[in-house]
Amino acid sequence: MRIVAAIWVVLFHFRAWLEVSAPGFRSALAPVLNCGAQGVDLFFMLSGFVLTWNYLDRMGESFNAKATLHFLWLRLARVWPVYLVTLHVALAWIIFTLHVGHLPSPVADQLNAVSYVRQVLLTQLWFQPFFDGSSWDGPAWSISAEWLAYLLFGLLVLVIFRVARATRVRALLWLAVVASLPPTLLLLATGQFYTPWSWLPRIIMQFTAGALACAAVRKLRPSDRARRGAGYLSLALGAGIVGILYVLDAHPVPKVSDSSGLVDVLFVPLVVTLAIGVGSLPRLLSTRIMVYGGYISFSLYMVHELVHTAWNWSTAQFGIVLTPSWSAKLIMVGVLGVAVVGAAALYHFVEEPARVWMRRMVKSRAAQTDAAESTADARTDAAEPAHGKLQPLHGPRQVPAKAVAARAG
Repeated sequence: MRIVAAIWVVLFHFRAWLEVSAPGFRSALAPVLNCGAQGVDLFFMLSGFVLTWNYLDRMGESFNAKATLHFLWLRLARVWPVYLVTLHVALAWIIFTLHVGHLPSPVADQLNAVSYVRQVLLTQLWFQPFFDGSSWDGPAWSISAEWLAYLLFGLLVLVIFRVARATRVRALLWLAVVASLPPTLLLLATGQFYTPWSWLPRIIMQFTAGALACAAVRKLRPSDRARRGAGYLSLALGAGIVGILYVLDAHPVPKVSDSSGLVDVLFVPLVVTLAIGVGSLPRLLSTRIMVYGGYISFSLYMVHELVHTAWNWSTAQFGIVLTPSWSAKLIMVGVLGVAVVGAAALYHFVEEPARVWMRRMVKSRAAQTDAAESTADARTDAAEPAHGKLQPLHGPRQVPAKAVAARAG
C-alpha cells in the first residue's frame, strides 16, 4: 500500500507538467491527482499500524528506557540514511543554483547553521506553523513530523496496550475512526485542509488511528470466509474513495475548498480490511512488483521532489516549453523514470545497506530479542493457524513449532 500512497504524492507534485504534456490524462484523473496530499495521511496511518504491530507486546506492558532507545535507534536506521543523503543532495542543489544561472533556489535564504542543524536532527518542522519551505527537500517535512510521533510512541504504546486489553474489537475500530476525525473536523470548520499547525493533528491523530486499528486487528480471529469478504470490502472501499473524489470534485461541500480531504475518514476501514483480507485487492497489493514498490516507496517519496525541483529549474533556466505531443509525453515519462530509477538506487545502495549497518550497532540486543521472538512465534504457531498472522517484510517468517531458530554469528 505504501507504493500506492507514494505514487499518489508523486503525481500530485507533477500534475502541472502533466497538464501541459498530457492534458487528457491530467483532466481524466484530476479529482484524484488534485488531492494527492492525502497520501501523506495514509502514510501516517500505515506507520502507526505497522509500528504497533511490531512493538505492542515488546513495549506496551511497561515503560523501559532501554527498549525505547532501542526502538528509536531502529527507526533512525530505517529513515535517517536516505533522509541525510537527500538532504545533502538538496543542499548541493541549492548551492549550485546560487552560482549557476539566474534563478537561485527559493529556499536559499534558509542556508545557515541553525537551519542545517534542525534539518539534520529532523526537527525543522517543529518551529513553524506551515510545512511549505520548512525543509530543503520538500517531502522531508513529513519525516520531521514522523520523528515527533516516534518520540511519543514510547508513551502512546503504553496507552494503546491498556486500551486494547480492556476494549472489544468493535469499540477499538470505532476509537480508530474517531481518532482519525480531527483533521477532517478542522477542514469542515475552516474550509481548508492546509492551515497553521494543521500538520500536527494530521501526524498525531492519523498515527494514533493506525495504532488503534492495529490493536483491533490483533484481536480479530476471522474465518476464511470473513477474510475473503474483507478482501472484497477493501476493493469496494478503494473504488469508493476514488468515486467519492469525483463526486466531491463535481459537487464540493459548500464553503469547503478542499472537500476531497473528507476521504480520510475511509482510511481506517481500508487499512483494516487490507490487513485481514485475502484475494482481490489484497492479492494485487501482494504481487512481487507491488511488494518491491513498497520497498522503494520511501526512497521514491524522498527523491522525487529533487527531480521535480531540478526539472522546474531547468525549464525556467533554458526556456523549455512543453506542448501536448508525444515528445512531451515521452519527456515526462523520462523525468518520472529518473525518479523511479533514483529511488531504486537509493534503496539498494543507501537505504538497505545503511539500515543493516546501523542495526548491527545494537546487534547483541537485537539477537536476544529475535531469539525470544522466534521462541514465542514457535509457541504461537503451535497453538494458532498461521494464516491469520501478518508477516514482517524484513526478518524471520513463520517458524515451525518444533524447529530450533539459529542465526549465524
